[in-house]
Amino acid sequence: MIRYFFIIFIFNISLLPADPQQLRVEIISTLPHDPKAYTQGLVIVGDDLYESTGQYGESSIRKIDPNTGKILEKYDLPPQFFGEGIAYVNGKLIQLTWREYVVFVYDLNPIRLVKKIPFEGEGWGLSADGTALLMTNGTSFILKRNPASLAIEKKTNVKNLTRLNDLAVVKNELYANVWMSDNIYKINKNSGQVTAIIDASRLLTSEERKNLSIDSVLNGIAYRSKTDTFFITGKYWPHLYEVRFVGSHE
Repeated sequence: MIRYFFIIFIFNISLLPADPQQLRVEIISTLPHDPKAYTQGLVIVGDDLYESTGQYGESSIRKIDPNTGKILEKYDLPPQFFGEGIAYVNGKLIQLTWREYVVFVYDLNPIRLVKKIPFEGEGWGLSADGTALLMTNGTSFILKRNPASLAIEKKTNVKNLTRLNDLAVVKNELYANVWMSDNIYKINKNSGQVTAIIDASRLLTSEERKNLSIDSVLNGIAYRSKTDTFFITGKYWPHLYEVRFVGSHE
């Protein structure tokens, strides 16, 4: 009986989650970024980078050259809409709005609005895993939504985190910004467990930070599979960065 109880105890210990891995940002290249862009989301489509910007009267979709940071094309939203996260799924670019309860669906090349789909709640960050949309709304939950109807198919709670913002999907993992945080969090897409914390606090110099407002925070993350790199920036930041996430001692 004692031996049996001991085996069960060891088994249960093995099921406990491991501490998140501590990572840092390694900069591959630094590109110019429009300092008037209130970045809400980034996504790679083919060889192009798309950016969604927010604020009433300033919201837009931009097509950006990921090699130079040059804006190649820009589509402005009507002034009553506050743009939020974006994702690419089923050949369409999807853009959330903050409190207008609608998503915009675009064709690309050129950027052209083709329809609007209503949904309930606030929109913050957005990504796609190939077939479904993964959305945040400023809480600790990641909402899996049908890309055609926006119906919620699943809710995943990320423990000990809230104010989840922009997202990027890489296989079975999510990379998430948290509003007002200098960290990026790597999250298991199915369980919601945080598996790594990435310190991005050293991207801007102290002098650059002095020139920014308090809400000019880290936000915007996109993954480029062909180079196994990420693009990240912040709201009103002067730079867009191509990066990798590496061990804190590398």
